[in-house]
Amino acid sequence: HGGRCILPALPASACGVLAASLRSRRATPRRRCRALPEALLACVGGGIGATCRFGISRLGAARGWSVWGTMMTNFLGCGLLAISNIIKLTQQQRILLGTGFCGGFTTFSTFAVEAVQLMRKGMYGTAALYVLLSNICGLLVVAMIFRSLRP
Repeated sequence: HGGRCILPALPASACGVLAASLRSRRATPRRRCRALPEALLACVGGGIGATCRFGISRLGAARGWSVWGTMMTNFLGCGLLAISNIIKLTQQQRILLGTGFCGGFTTFSTFAVEAVQLMRKGMYGTAALYVLLSNICGLLVVAMIFRSLRP
């Protein structure tokens, strides 16, 4: 590629803050080009994770699961992220699975919005149960995986 980097030609929306930070004045063209494959891994992993989350959300809505689909998605994401921090992965695999896939797959923002929506509907008990179970079970999933997979 003749020492030229294509990143400056990408729109800021391609990878948001990452693209903007890579275009900063401190990043030399050589550093920008090295970071591009990692940024693309995060984008690809995030796209796959978001697509999987979308599928689970649609499945949950079709079955009347409502917020429970998000909760299960977050449990799965907690488990995957814990596993990715325990097993031997390359830096690129960690970016693809952890930053990318798990970042696109799980979402705190949806969790927060759904909890508030439950409260606005007067479903305070369900909202409290949702918040408690999501946090406690998410922590338990990570703790169990760390305990079972650590030497």
